[in-house]
Amino acid sequence: MKKLTLATCLTAALTSTVAAPVSAQQTRGAAPALHPAQRSLQGIPAVRGHAPDFLQDWLADQIADRIVRKMTLQEKLDYIGGTGAWDIKPLTRLGLPQIYATDASLGVRLSSPAGVSYPAGQALASSWDTHLAKQFGSSLGRDARQLGFQNVLGPGVNMYRTPYAGRAFEYMSGEDPYLGAALVPQVIDGIQDQGVWATLKHLVANDEENNRLAVNISVDERTLRELYLVPFESAVKAGKPANIMCAFNGVNGPLACENAHLNNEIVKQQWGFKGFIESDYNALQDGTKGALGGTDLDMPNGKFMNATTLQPLIDNGTIPQSVIDDKVRRIVRQIALFGFTDNTVSMDNTQTPEQRAQSQAMARDIAREGTVLLKNDHNNLPLASDHPLKVAVIGYRSVTAPPSGFGSANINPNEYVNDIDGIRAAAPQGSQVDYIDRMSLDPGLTPSVGGFTGAYSSNGQTVTRDDRLINLDWNNGGSPFGSAMPDAAVWSGKITPTTTGDHVFKVRADGAVRVQIDGQEIVNNGAGTVITPSIPPTIPSYGTIRLQAGQTYDVSIQYERKPNYFGTLGGFQGVQFSWASLVPTTDLGQYDAVVVVGGLGSEYEGEGFDRPFILPEAQDELIANVAAANPRTTVVMHAGGGVSMRAWVDKVASVLYPWYAGEEGGAAIGEILFGKVNPSGKLPITIERDEKDNPTYANYPFPQNSTANKEIVYSEGLLNGYRGFEAKGITPEFAFGHGLSYSTFTYGPVHVTFGNVPYLDDRQIVARAQFTITNTSQREGTEVAQVYVGEDAPPVSRPKKELKGFARVTLNPGETRQVTVPLNARAFAWFDTSVNTWRIDRGSYTVSVGGASDAIAGTASITLPRDQLLSVKDSLPVVEPTRRSKQ
Repeated sequence: MKKLTLATCLTAALTSTVAAPVSAQQTRGAAPALHPAQRSLQGIPAVRGHAPDFLQDWLADQIADRIVRKMTLQEKLDYIGGTGAWDIKPLTRLGLPQIYATDASLGVRLSSPAGVSYPAGQALASSWDTHLAKQFGSSLGRDARQLGFQNVLGPGVNMYRTPYAGRAFEYMSGEDPYLGAALVPQVIDGIQDQGVWATLKHLVANDEENNRLAVNISVDERTLRELYLVPFESAVKAGKPANIMCAFNGVNGPLACENAHLNNEIVKQQWGFKGFIESDYNALQDGTKGALGGTDLDMPNGKFMNATTLQPLIDNGTIPQSVIDDKVRRIVRQIALFGFTDNTVSMDNTQTPEQRAQSQAMARDIAREGTVLLKNDHNNLPLASDHPLKVAVIGYRSVTAPPSGFGSANINPNEYVNDIDGIRAAAPQGSQVDYIDRMSLDPGLTPSVGGFTGAYSSNGQTVTRDDRLINLDWNNGGSPFGSAMPDAAVWSGKITPTTTGDHVFKVRADGAVRVQIDGQEIVNNGAGTVITPSIPPTIPSYGTIRLQAGQTYDVSIQYERKPNYFGTLGGFQGVQFSWASLVPTTDLGQYDAVVVVGGLGSEYEGEGFDRPFILPEAQDELIANVAAANPRTTVVMHAGGGVSMRAWVDKVASVLYPWYAGEEGGAAIGEILFGKVNPSGKLPITIERDEKDNPTYANYPFPQNSTANKEIVYSEGLLNGYRGFEAKGITPEFAFGHGLSYSTFTYGPVHVTFGNVPYLDDRQIVARAQFTITNTSQREGTEVAQVYVGEDAPPVSRPKKELKGFARVTLNPGETRQVTVPLNARAFAWFDTSVNTWRIDRGSYTVSVGGASDAIAGTASITLPRDQLLSVKDSLPVVEPTRRSKQ
C-alpha cells in the first residue's frame, strides 16, 4: 500500500501538476445495483488527534484547492452528483478516481462473496467497550479495503427512542447520548485507520421508520442538542469522519438534507466539520434547497443537484458559485487526505481465508461481549460442563442462518455458526442436543401428510404438481414456470397433529394469502400489498387454532402474488408455510435444559418499516407453555430492540439477549450457555413491561407504517428512555445498564474530587469519581461501572440523573480495584437556547455510581463554585479519548 508521505503531498501541492489520471484499464464502469468489487484504491491511514495533523490538513487543502481551480463549472456541477448506486464519480482529467462505497454498517454487503456479518449495533453498544469499538472499526475498514471499497456507509449512530424503531438494530448509541458519544469516534477512528472513509449516518432524528420519506420530526432545540445530536457531535469533533449522510425525514420543517440550520450552522460552522455531507439516496426533493441547505453530494445520481437545475440559479446570483466550489472542495479534500489522488490501484480484492478468519474472530468477540444476561434465577446458567446433558432446542431461528434485520445493513453470510450448532459445539462431550421440530415454525420441516398438491397459474397457463414442502423461493428454482413467477397458486393437503391444544400456522408470501383448516380461516392478510413504498419487506401472517391429537385436518392455502416486493436485503419473493404445536409433549420435562430461541429477524424489523413490540407467531404462549413443562428453560432472544416479555419472563429460569449476533453469534451463545465465556453485556436501552410505559408512546403515531402520518412530535423532550421512567416512577422490565454475570461484584464508597476548577478549558477534567469494585465470586468476571450526574436544584427542567461516564473493569476472584472515572465540563452542562451554548450552573450535583441505572451502589456530592458558558465549537460530550500514535 503506497503511503501519502509529506514529500509526495508537497510535490502535489507546490507544483503546477496534479496526480496522474487513472488509466482506462485502472477504472471500473458505473457500479451495478449489486456488484463484486474488482479493484481497490489503497488509501492511507488518516492521521487523527496528534501532530502533524495540521500539516496533513494543510497539504490536503492545497491539493483540493489546486484541483478545484482547474475544474470547469460544468465539471463541478456534475461532480456533486453520485454515480452507479453508491459511488463518487471519477474525473480522470484531474486525477480523481471513482470512489467505491459499500453499505457496511454491520459488514461489507456489496462484494461477492459478502464480507463478514458482524453483530447488531446494539450488541456493540451492550459491550460498553471503547477498545472493542475501535477494533470493530478497524476490522470493518479492513474488510472494505480488502474487498475493493474506499467508503464505508457507516457507522449508524441514531438514538433508540421508541421500541418500534425498525432500524434500531443498525445503530450503536442505545438510548443514551453519552454511550453513543463514547463509542462512535472509536469506530470511525478504526475504519479510517485502514485508509477507508467512514460515513456517519443518519443526520438526524432518524429514530423511527414510519413514513420515513415524508415524515417531519418536531423536536425542540434543547432536546435536539442534549440528546439526538450528541453522538454526531462527538463523532465529528473526536472521530473526524470523512463524510456524513443526512436522513430522509424532515427536522422541524425542512428535510434533513435541505436543513441549513443543521448542516451549515451546526455541523459545518459550530462543530467545524471539514468533510462533506451526502444525501441519503434520493432524500433531497429540491436541488436549490439542497445546495443552499448544506448537502454536498446528491446521491445516488445527482437527480436534484445538477447543471440543469443549478446553472440558471448560479447565473442569476441565487446560488453563489462559491457554494458549489465549497462542496467540490470538501469531497476532493477527503480524496487528497486519504491519498486517493495518488491513483495507487491494487488488483487484489479478495480476502484470504486467514484475513476472513481474523474478521470472524472479531465478530465472535463482539457477540461474546455484547450478549446480555437479563435473568438467571437460581444460577440456572451456566449449564453443567462436567458431564453429558440432554438439551432441547426449540425455535427455527436456531437452525437458520443467524437472524438479522431487513434492509441495507442485511448480509447473507457466506459462512456462519447458527445457535444450535454453537450449542452442540460447546456442550460437554456425549451430550444429546435435540431440535424439537414439531414446536418450531420451520418451513423446511413441515410437510402435510403425503405432501401438498399445488395448482399454479401464470399468464393464462395452469400447472399442477406435488410439493412435499411449501418452502418456495421464486428466485431460486421454486417456480414451476422456470424463471417466470406464478401469478397465483392454491395448495391442498392434510395434517395430523400429535398433541392436543393450540397450534400456530404461519405463511410468508409476496402477496395476498389465506389459510383454512377444515374450512375455518385462520390466516388472511387482506389485499397483500406492500406496507411501504420504501424497500418493502415481506412480512409473514400467522394465526392459531386448537387441534386434537391424532385427528386429520384438511389444509387449504390460497395465494396471489402482488408487485413491488423485494427478494433481496432480507426480503423474500415466494411462499413459505409452516405450522407448530404450542403445547409441549410430555417428554420435554425430562430434558436437563430447554433453550427456546425466539425473537424477530428480517421478516419483522428493518429499514423502511417499524417493528412490533409484542412477539409475533404466538411466541408468548409457546414460551410460557414450555416453561410450565420444564422450569429449566432459557430463552435466547434475537431482536434489534426491546420486546415484550411480561407473559413469560417470571416463568423461565434465564433470559439471554444476544440481539442479532452476526455470523459467529451461535458460537458465542453456546460458549455463554455452558460457561466458557462469562457474560458481561449491559443493556444500552430500557426494556419496558408494557409498550404504554415508554415515554414516547403517547406521541407515537398509530397505525404504524402508515403514509398518512406526516409528523412525529418528540413531546417527551429530554425524558426519553431511563430519564422518563425515573421521572414518572415507572418500573421497567429491565433497566438501562442492567446485565448479569456469572460473577458477583460489590462497590465501595464513592468519592468525588475536583479536577481543574475554574475550568477555563472546555475540555479539561472538572471532577473525578473514585470508588472500588470487588469481585466477590470464585470466577473472573467483568463489571461495567456506570457514573451518573444530576443537578440537585436546577434552574431549568433536567433529568434526575444522566450517564456521564463508565468504566469496564475485569477482576480476578476476590480482587478489589480502585476505579477512577473522569468527568469533563459537559458532564454538568445543559444547552441554553437563549445564548445558543452550553451552560454550567453554580451549585451542588449528585454523582451516582452503580451497575445499572436502577442499581446505584453509592453517591457523592460536588459543588461547583461558578457559572460558566462552554464553547459550542470546542467542548466535547465525552472526555477526550487518548489516541495511540499511528505508524
